[in-house]
Amino acid sequence: MVSLFIKNKLSAIGYTFIGVMVLIVSLPTVINAATLTVNPPSGTYAVGKTFSVSFYNNSPTQSTNAVSGSFTYSSETLEIISFSKSGTILSLWTQEPSYSNTTGTGLFEGIILNPGFIGTTGKIVTYTFRVKSAGTGFIKIGSASILANDGNGTNILTASTGATFTLVPAIKPTEPIPNTIKPESTDTLPIVVPKPQPIQYGGIITIEQISPSIPNSFKQFKLSAPQSSEIIRKYELQIDQQDSFIWEDTVGDGLFTAPLVKSGNHTITAKSVDTLYSYSGYLNFTISDLPAPQLLFYTKNSNMLQQPIVVYGNAETNTAVTISFTHTGNQIYSETVNTDIYGNFIFIIDKKLIPGDYTVSLFTTNKQLVSSERTAPVTISVQRYPFLDLGFMTISIITVFMICLGLLVFGAILILYFYAKLKDAKLSRTKKLANLVKDIDI
Repeated sequence: MVSLFIKNKLSAIGYTFIGVMVLIVSLPTVINAATLTVNPPSGTYAVGKTFSVSFYNNSPTQSTNAVSGSFTYSSETLEIISFSKSGTILSLWTQEPSYSNTTGTGLFEGIILNPGFIGTTGKIVTYTFRVKSAGTGFIKIGSASILANDGNGTNILTASTGATFTLVPAIKPTEPIPNTIKPESTDTLPIVVPKPQPIQYGGIITIEQISPSIPNSFKQFKLSAPQSSEIIRKYELQIDQQDSFIWEDTVGDGLFTAPLVKSGNHTITAKSVDTLYSYSGYLNFTISDLPAPQLLFYTKNSNMLQQPIVVYGNAETNTAVTISFTHTGNQIYSETVNTDIYGNFIFIIDKKLIPGDYTVSLFTTNKQLVSSERTAPVTISVQRYPFLDLGFMTISIITVFMICLGLLVFGAILILYFYAKLKDAKLSRTKKLANLVKDIDI
């Protein structure tokens, strides 16, 4: 009995030990867990209405430095009309937010510079949806990852949540109630005219940036209303928090040139004027007065014996200059260096590039992540080793040199060999002659 009791006690202790070890092993995973969520997760919207949905990185205890994700949505009931990166925690986009209303898919991918992000409401990107038809709408997250800022790129994503929406038929505007009460006397009683009911629905004004800054502090935009909407000729426009103003599209092409604004991030908002229904839209844009780098010298022709390729120039101080090599339409190589206190920069590229012509351009990025326009592209030709064409075969100069060197060494060895042989023969004849004279003397 005692033995059985002890055995049971030991078993209980063993199981407890195993349980504690499992808890300890699993604890870091729980602590370092991160989730990818959609907000709002639900809602009710009418056909023709728009609503915004944001994706969030929730990592309360572990610093993260990269997020990627793909998602699907019910394209038969919903369509995406725009996206916004406003308020995002991402510093750089390795994959710009995109979507396809044909396939009902979207994706995003970016990184967060040091020290990374820790929190529960890290906004990644916001998509604006329009309700196409009544029914059920959904957003489902597919493949995704949230990488820890631990130097190893550990994926700490443990869960993701989507969203489900109830989509109802369009709400028609309320018709004014006619006045059916006939006044007893038009001289003493006023005619009661009912107030019009507020507009219940409208649509999205699409705003597209169609040209770069000309000059750099001006932007041109194209405004267009939904296909099924009324023709809009007058817009109430507002840039940031400045006073709004009325702009009339007299030509009918929807082209609007924004007035002068300072460099930085801005928002333009548009509302319809003198239309039955209310139409509105907005667009975030950036004004950059950062000049493109000045290219002062570059190696135009290079071969394997003339590496490295040297490129240097001048740009704004305290900026980063990026160079890219493109071959047959594909970017083959890129590198970034910082300018010195005088704005000078230099690239010494010793990477072995395949022979061919490369299109090379540069651009500058400041600490506010505002980028300049690219420089005019130049061509750098990378050639093969110099060679000697013998008709039946092609021999490089290095090969010819090595062959000649080998022949010289072989010739020197032969000369030394025959010289030694000749010397030995001469010595042998001398000995024989001495012996002969000795014999004669005897």
